[in-house]
Amino acid sequence: MKLSLDWLREYVALPADLDPHQLAHDLTMSTVEVEGVDDLAAGLAGVVISEVRSCERHPDADKLNVCTMHDGRTVVCGGSNVAAGMKVALALPGAVVSGRDGKPLTIAEATVRGVASSGMICSSGELGLADLFPSKGKEIMDLTHLDAAVGSPLAPAIGYDDILLEIDNKSLTNRPDLWGHLGMARELAALYDVPLSDTPAPELPSADGGFEVRIEDPRCLRYTATRVEGVDGSAASPLWLAARLAKVGQRPINLLVDLTNYVMMSVGQPSHAFDARDLPERVEIRAARDGEALTLLDGTELALDPQSLIIASHEAPTALAGVMGGDLAVRDDTSALWLEVASFDHVDVRRTARRFGLRTESSTRFEKGLDTPRVEAALGLFQDLFAKLVPGSRIVAHVDSHPRPTAPVSVSVTVPFLHGRLGRELGAPAMIGLLHRLGFCTEQDGDALEVHVPSWRATGDVDLPEDIVEEVGRLYGFEALGFSPPQVELVDPVIQPVRRMERRLREYLAFRCGLREVVTYPWVSARLLEAGGCADTPTLGLAHPPSPDMRLAPSLVPQLLSVIADNLRYTQSFGVFEVNRVFHVAPQDGPEGLPTQPKRLSAAVVGADAAALFYRLKGAVEGLSGGVQVAEVHCIADPSGAPAWADPSAVVGIACGDTVIGHLGVLSARAKRLAGIKRGEAAVLELEVEALEPHASRENRYAPLPQFPQVDFDISLVVDRGVRFTALREAALEASALVLGVHFVDEYVGAQVPDDKKSVTLRLRLGAAERTLVRDEIDQAAAAVIEQLSASFGGQVRA
Repeated sequence: MKLSLDWLREYVALPADLDPHQLAHDLTMSTVEVEGVDDLAAGLAGVVISEVRSCERHPDADKLNVCTMHDGRTVVCGGSNVAAGMKVALALPGAVVSGRDGKPLTIAEATVRGVASSGMICSSGELGLADLFPSKGKEIMDLTHLDAAVGSPLAPAIGYDDILLEIDNKSLTNRPDLWGHLGMARELAALYDVPLSDTPAPELPSADGGFEVRIEDPRCLRYTATRVEGVDGSAASPLWLAARLAKVGQRPINLLVDLTNYVMMSVGQPSHAFDARDLPERVEIRAARDGEALTLLDGTELALDPQSLIIASHEAPTALAGVMGGDLAVRDDTSALWLEVASFDHVDVRRTARRFGLRTESSTRFEKGLDTPRVEAALGLFQDLFAKLVPGSRIVAHVDSHPRPTAPVSVSVTVPFLHGRLGRELGAPAMIGLLHRLGFCTEQDGDALEVHVPSWRATGDVDLPEDIVEEVGRLYGFEALGFSPPQVELVDPVIQPVRRMERRLREYLAFRCGLREVVTYPWVSARLLEAGGCADTPTLGLAHPPSPDMRLAPSLVPQLLSVIADNLRYTQSFGVFEVNRVFHVAPQDGPEGLPTQPKRLSAAVVGADAAALFYRLKGAVEGLSGGVQVAEVHCIADPSGAPAWADPSAVVGIACGDTVIGHLGVLSARAKRLAGIKRGEAAVLELEVEALEPHASRENRYAPLPQFPQVDFDISLVVDRGVRFTALREAALEASALVLGVHFVDEYVGAQVPDDKKSVTLRLRLGAAERTLVRDEIDQAAAAVIEQLSASFGGQVRA
């Protein structure tokens, strides 16, 4: 929102030496955020009012004129309407105007087609004055009507020797009283403790002129209709009024329309002027009926419904209440009008504006919650302006229907409460004085204060004791309250093994396993629930789901399947994981009958080779113990509890001790089809995070680096398919003291191996702490391992 400093000074006697930037700082610190301070005169520096003494065609250009100005300088001008005797806006060399591309253009001495030109005769668009001085094509500004001396600066002559304050609208959301110059002037008067000039009180006739205001819907709080005769719908606004509107972003139209906008920008109260011929007998404020339509001022056609509050005359809608008037507005031949000044329910106005996609100056103010007494301020200003600007006008009738006046608000608060919240004892008289400057009336009974809130702050802005603390504090100056540093006692940190374990789990999966963490929504569709094996699992619904079939997931696998399907469009291999809570319908287990929300880990790796993906995740599971510092986690055969999303031939259980805490497997074809995974393979795991047992503390032991080289020796053995790698590793480590480690390399099942057998390749790490092994020692250690494995598992060296 833009505010004119000259306009503000009309209501408040600001100090003459007050710097605009200091004012902006004070407002920002106490009331609203001022985003910018714009000196309009600086933007028109170097632009003067000049007179064209002579105007002749350019000798070498048909569309250019050579003009001699009042001071004898020559200017080449391409304006289509330039003529001798015309007053114009002349930009002298050094002035900055708007160029053809909208970028700043600095005027300089130039030679145009052989003729020297010292300056530029400007159009309104080149000076940013297109709203104030509308023009067509290449016309220049015609200032002949302007009562100003030739050679004088343009800015003061048109009322642009002014400062504009740019206010952040978000900081005004809770302050309906500040959406006009009067409200902001009231705030400045309190801030600087200077007098405030209010709008004149209205003196309206008691006669209604036979006109009826019929309020049929409680969403209309107050409606006044005032008949004004002796007006001229074609009259233009005086320059001072048009300039004030243009400066704050309102395009001047004609006097009658401009008056409604001027009053709105002054006191923050929207209004609307109807041609009296369109409202001959009565006006109805009611809900629209099905099938009714309304064409708005801007030409928008609306299909109305009973949710819409409208202004109607003779059963026909004429305005959308609080948002915008219909196309039956004042016209050039209007000689009498009905002036509407009303109040509407702020919630309804906001809903209506959002429903129809209409955001207007009127709806912006109404939806903040305007108080009904503001109507008097608007009517008083209207009456004063009509008397000054339309001397022949007269107010002949007035109707005021006021079914829902703004309710008075009082707040009870104590002096100790205010002192405690402010952190400083200001004393009751000082605080009462600050509140009085803001328009609050206060009754004191000892330490108890009864604060009566002014109507312009009583529509939801101030109603709590904490609000009174804020009012006193901001006017006193938050920066003046001082700062008392809090007393902080540093104690030993609380050791939380579970929290540490969860952090290490994420770091292990991301840094050591190369997976990317994802965070998904907790709700999924029925299709994904079925794909994730949760179709028969009881699930929780949402009161307002994103789509009707969305449910809270009892597992992370459905969300992960959606992640896989989405990312396969961009890459063929990747790995992801998520640690999050799921929702189980088990009221008997939860506190006070609430569903339980256990924490789960789910991970997936995607690529072309299902076996490689399976072993990659299996390795990640078996590395959890060391990487995350938890009790040993290993994979076991658990076909009975295999999840529905896994291929039955490629699934194992995940156990911590003897307890199964999850499963790992390759996605089945059915799960991929339901999830929309059209290509590639994926291995997925899910386990219960809360079932992991973090070690109480980590034991750090020193192990020296080997001083002598170690040797890797690979062996391939054919063993039964049911033999686990962990059993092979334990047996190999027991076979010889020279075996320092055993690692899995590969597994083969195929034509060269019997059907009930598999070929397993192991890599032995051999070494000794005190010497370098020789060939015979390496062969003997390997032979001992082979012998041990053959004896224990019937293994045979693969040829």
